[in-house]
Amino acid sequence: MAIRLEDGTIEIVGRIDFQTKINGQRVEPGEISALLRQQSSVRAAVVVAATVEQEKALVACISPSDTSLSWPRVVSSLRTATLASLPSYMTPAYWMPFDDLPVNSNGKTDVLQLRNRIQAMKRSDLIGASMDTEEVQRELSNMEKVLQLAWAKVLSLPSEVITINQSFLALGGDSLKALLVISELLSHNYLAELGDMLRADSLATAASSLTYQENASANQDSPTPFSLIPGETDVDRTTFEDAYPATPSQEGIISAHNSAGGYVYHRVFDIEGYDVSRLQQALQMVINNNAIYRTGFVAHGTGFLQMVHRQFELPWDIVNDTASIDSYVSQVRKQEMDIAQPLVRAAILNGHILVVIMHHVLFDFWSSKVLVQDAAAIYNNQTVASRLSFNIFVRHYQQQVDEKAASDFWSDYLQNTSATRLTLLEGLLML
Repeated sequence: MAIRLEDGTIEIVGRIDFQTKINGQRVEPGEISALLRQQSSVRAAVVVAATVEQEKALVACISPSDTSLSWPRVVSSLRTATLASLPSYMTPAYWMPFDDLPVNSNGKTDVLQLRNRIQAMKRSDLIGASMDTEEVQRELSNMEKVLQLAWAKVLSLPSEVITINQSFLALGGDSLKALLVISELLSHNYLAELGDMLRADSLATAASSLTYQENASANQDSPTPFSLIPGETDVDRTTFEDAYPATPSQEGIISAHNSAGGYVYHRVFDIEGYDVSRLQQALQMVINNNAIYRTGFVAHGTGFLQMVHRQFELPWDIVNDTASIDSYVSQVRKQEMDIAQPLVRAAILNGHILVVIMHHVLFDFWSSKVLVQDAAAIYNNQTVASRLSFNIFVRHYQQQVDEKAASDFWSDYLQNTSATRLTLLEGLLML
């Protein structure tokens, strides 16, 4: 929605559609609804983004074309159709049957009423409605029991409610949670593929795709410091405890940082009643225990190296006279971050507002909460989750990527193309 102002300028007010974000992925529920309406088993359908027990999820509300159809089979066929045509993150986590979808005074499907109804339901009830296979029970095999426990841990469900006929998606799983399951299975020496986990229509099917490999978890051991860079690379090992190449996605963010000064992320927390000194100590302990928060970047050859500082004391701004959070954040945004130094800062505003400032090159959506989650665990004297070092992923990337094959592919693909010239004209990038 936009407003044309008296001077002729246009002010963007906001969106008037139902676009949302699920696990950091932008989703248009209407696109999923349109696909579902094309299926022969559906008379009417709408997909609603709702918050289910503090977690945003997609819920498909379906009016079947034939009430005699088995609901679990309808769910199974519709889930298969969405997985075949859309990215996995656009597959609804929950499915609800309706004789008729509610309509508002305009005769349109009443999405607000559906959302309110869904958000008033228990997650267990939504899971029950989303069953995608007929009930068939038997004793679980050892492999199935391992997978059942992994699902239960990641999905925060009692293991006894996860039956052999339920699929991971029907239990509220998604691609991010599937990655956590794969990591959990690896600690038990089981190998699993993401696609197999998401496509499987039952626990039994998912378990049948697992492979047991002795010492599979050995690859979780961190590489020897400096082993991922050429031996002749000159590094001050008294200042740095490790160095390894930046990943391509990190290099892209660094390039954007250099050209636009962006990608600095701020999270704001109200810490009224907390012991500020204790909280500061907890955050420092997390930084001491996790190399990524002590990492800076330096140019090296055609790319960048990640340089892990041995020591880094989190810099704090203590501001007691700020007019507003927005004014402080606006001021901080204008300050340049030195990419060669650790890219984390923090501030306490007016004694009770915590602001955590990090560069996006250090994290993605999944890992964005790690710093605060671990600090909260330390603050509350709880066990801190075990975190793999980022250099393990860098090693994995180096082992998987064939640079020559990739170079040969793009050289062949772009052989007959003409270059696009970029010209900087009065501060504007022109094509």
